Amino acid sequence: MPAQHSHEADNGLATRLGLTRSITGWSAVGLAVISLIVGASLGYSAAISQSRETALELTRTRDDLEVLARAHDTLQERNWILYLEAEELRASPATRTVEREPGVFTDGTYAVGTDIEPGTYRGEVVGEFGYWARLDSSTGMLSGIITNDIVRGPFMLTLNPGDTAVELRGVTLRAE
Repeated sequence: MPAQHSHEADNGLATRLGLTRSITGWSAVGLAVISLIVGASLGYSAAISQSRETALELTRTRDDLEVLARAHDTLQERNWILYLEAEELRASPATRTVEREPGVFTDGTYAVGTDIEPGTYRGEVVGEFGYWARLDSSTGMLSGIITNDIVRGPFMLTLNPGDTAVELRGVTLRAE
């Protein structure tokens, strides 16, 4: 019985001091705080993991797009080369050796500053439509085109001193 008496005495003392409810309340608050911290930590870890996976996937996608863009550029360059080769084969020997009057420019590629001077030119289409391109290189590659156009009817074309060449197909240019 002394053990029971001591337990009753402890409960009586705890009850008198109001500690039973406080300890139970603090235990619940502590448990809630610990649960909140654990939950937040798990959520943060999951979010960081997902963020890393997404960043890795974005990097892979960006690399794939760069590979596709380079392949597209290569394909365009090859198509342009094939077009130029086909045009060369279609041109008759008589067309290649035709003498032109001074200041008049027809089908061909002309070096700006050497074959043709910078300035503004009046253009006419020879057939149904024509093509011109201002170039920053004369490699025949698409990457060398500064600007170009497919034209119908009369047009104006200004060649700048910084242009390397001008390409003409199906048009005639005359100095303005």
